[in-house]
Amino acid sequence: MVVGRMILFKGGANEIAPALFRHELIHQEQIDRHGIMRFYLIYSRDYLANLWRFGNHDAAYRNIPFEKEAYERDRDKEVLQSLPLPDDHS
Repeated sequence: MVVGRMILFKGGANEIAPALFRHELIHQEQIDRHGIMRFYLIYSRDYLANLWRFGNHDAAYRNIPFEKEAYERDRDKEVLQSLPLPDDHS
């Protein structure tokens, strides 16, 4: 989970999957692009609209445009090469 410029993970550093780390770094890029307040306002608005539309958390989360972008890009080969991995995974 990204909170401003900090990425918070559940568990120890050895348990962080590289794909999850890249995914969260993409969210930091999105925050840089949109600004922190705007990012969280848009993210929250989209989540709540999706929750109303789909009626469940998973579908609401998966259909947030910021999440869709992060899931698409965390598998892109160019993105994979440009983003760092946690120290324990490099």
